[in-house]
Amino acid sequence: MDIRSRILSACKELAEQHGFRGVRMDELARRAGVSKRTVYRYFPSKDTVITGAIDHFMRQIESESERILSGESDPAAILSEMQKYLLRQGHFAINDQSMRDLQEHYPELWQKMDRFRSLMLRKVLAHIAHSAGSRLPAEIDYVIAETMILSSIQSVINPDFMIRHRLSFEEAMRPVSSILLYGILPR
Repeated sequence: MDIRSRILSACKELAEQHGFRGVRMDELARRAGVSKRTVYRYFPSKDTVITGAIDHFMRQIESESERILSGESDPAAILSEMQKYLLRQGHFAINDQSMRDLQEHYPELWQKMDRFRSLMLRKVLAHIAHSAGSRLPAEIDYVIAETMILSSIQSVINPDFMIRHRLSFEEAMRPVSSILLYGILPR
């Protein structure tokens, strides 16, 4: 792993443990196995390291989403694989403290992630709708369905909601996925 990747990996580890506000440059350098001076050679500030870690994660999500969508058409399988990937690779950014830190102290990054999340969800929903093709009920307007789904995810997978209801990302995401796939009526 090159130096830049080691620094980003160390940032993710620290954010997972302490949130983004808890990332300290001394500890970051130690975990990356480099001097603090080397960290500053690659990243001029703590904020640029955090931005780099988020940007790297978003590129990973985009790549993994393309891989999943290219090989899968079943909505349940798509959502399951994506959720597993997010939980496995993204815990540094989707834990309670990191999400709160992003929202409160890095609002531009929070907004960037929110726009990215909406873009990725739209891609997934378009893929699912295209895969379903003629099996979609004629009375369902796709734009309305997409807007409802995006709004519900943005409302529930949100630091304020999750903290107020004492939910982890996984505890909030699981029922959202289930309701999106199967509705709220008994099967």
